[in-house]
Amino acid sequence: MSQTPAPSRSIRLALALAIIVGVLTLAAYVALVWMPGRLARNTKEVAVQGMRDVYELGRQLAGEIDGVIHLRPKVTVGGHTVVEASREIAELSTIQKTFEHTYTYQSTWLGSTKRIEMAGTFVAKAGYDMTKPFAIDVSPDGSTIRATLPPAQLNSVEQVTVKVLEDKDGFWNKVSAEERTAAMNALLRDAKKSIQTTSLLKEADAALMNQIEKAVRKKMPEKSTIIREPLG
Repeated sequence: MSQTPAPSRSIRLALALAIIVGVLTLAAYVALVWMPGRLARNTKEVAVQGMRDVYELGRQLAGEIDGVIHLRPKVTVGGHTVVEASREIAELSTIQKTFEHTYTYQSTWLGSTKRIEMAGTFVAKAGYDMTKPFAIDVSPDGSTIRATLPPAQLNSVEQVTVKVLEDKDGFWNKVSAEERTAAMNALLRDAKKSIQTTSLLKEADAALMNQIEKAVRKKMPEKSTIIREPLG
């Protein structure tokens, strides 16, 4: 009975080489084509999801700030707008202070002196002109928050009380009704000037930045840096 001859050594070697080449080709495809493609898709999906998360944080941040100061800033993420600013109010006051101020008027004519001295209690409010831009920009990774604000300003000074400390005529130089009215007006005018020389505007700015920081800390990573940008 005849037997089928065993494959020659050269054929076995050729088959082994073919298998090795196939395995190496498959490995190369996986390593150079399939894996990078999958990694790129996964990376893109992660990046897109990350941006969606930051956008949502930006929207939540706008809501937090609105809940505190009743004004919604424009919020952008990497320069892309996610929330438009509200324009319900034209003026925002973040701090108020009660203070006293004294004004003295004196006039001498031919050696005769008349004198008026008044003291008033006032309430000053400082804040912002909200017809100007108020914007928050969040970096794409959420690490930096830039708050762009107009400069703080004196919004109002209200006279609460006034007391005449002295109203004295000269011997022939009498205090007139017009001078008393002028002194009242000068008291308020000088009070406004005096309060602007204090730290009130800095305190108003610090008060708003403190509220913004509280809102940021509720929604953003603790290590986020908050930068106060002047309105250019």
